[in-house]
This record gives sequence, structure tokens and C-alpha cells, in this order.
Amino acid sequence: MPPNLLNFRPPFQILDRDGAITDNVALTSLGLGGDKVLAIYEDMVTARLLYEFGKNEGHSERMTLFIGPLWQEAVISTVYALGKNVWIYPYGRQWHTALARGVSVKSILDGFYTNPSAEAIKDFHKHRVRPPYVVVGIQLLHAVGAAWTAKILEQKIVPAATYFGDGATAQGDFHGAMSHAKIHHVPTILFC
Repeated sequence: MPPNLLNFRPPFQILDRDGAITDNVALTSLGLGGDKVLAIYEDMVTARLLYEFGKNEGHSERMTLFIGPLWQEAVISTVYALGKNVWIYPYGRQWHTALARGVSVKSILDGFYTNPSAEAIKDFHKHRVRPPYVVVGIQLLHAVGAAWTAKILEQKIVPAATYFGDGATAQGDFHGAMSHAKIHHVPTILFC
């Protein structure tokens, strides 16, 4: 049984469930304005609601695959810290990073119901997000490779960011990506 979201209280809280600021000192120490914090909170709530929808829909035969970010919604805050120029390479459980970038809910769900449509892929790319990967750890290599290509071609260096779970650290792709990024000074941000 999922926890009652209306009664959930995190250990560190800046906004109440109605969006009112509860701790001005903590908010100021983070360097965030109220509008940005409220946007992050709204994205987190939307991600949780979308997760609940997908979980229920995933038991039907219409949705071919669904994995979600249960209890990982706060990762959305890292997207706001990255800025708009960084390309994001999420894995299947971190699709809510695309939501925080402005990718439509329709485009996100499109990949779970079937192969993403051309319109959905355009929506992801317009917001500098690759559609989420399902193969564990492969997105790490893609993120490092994209940033390294820009560096080799002497283009304006735009770092890439990628998200992965602790299970990916057991994959060779994780070790290859980390080693390559370190050895060649590739501007890649890896979030576990």
C-alpha cells in the first residue's frame, strides 16, 4: 500500500503542501528564490502523481513497460541546478528529470506505451534530454561520449549529465565511463 502522500512529512522541509515557505533561513542558505522552490516542489508532486498513474496503468496490457522514481523525486532539484545548456542522459527510473526540463507528460508516457514517436523524441531533444534508457548503465557511456565529442571537435564545451542507480555500478559501462571521463578530462556530471 503506498503511503498517504498528504500526511508525508520529509525530515527537511522548506515548503508546506500548499506551497507556503516554512523555513526562510534554510531557503536563503540554498540560494533559491521562492518561485524556483515552488516549481521544484510542483515537479516533484507531478512526478509522484505520474508514477502512481503509470504504476496502475503498468498492470494493464496497454503499457508495455513502466518503471518510476518512487522516493527519488527530489532528484528533480539537480536539474534546476544544471541549467538549460547541459544535455541530460537519464535512465528509465529517472524520467522525471525530463519533466523538470519541460518535456511534456504525453512525450514521457509515449515511451512507456510504445516506442517513442518522432514528436516525443523531438520534444525530448528540444529540452536537451535524451529519451530514458532502460538498459542498465548504457546512458553513462553515451553522456561521456557526447561531451568528449564536443571536446575533440573543439566545440563550445557543454557538459553532459547522467543519472544512474547503484545497480549500474556493477556494470562495466559505469567503470568505463568513469575512467574515460577522468583520464580525458571530459566534462560529465554523474549522479548516482
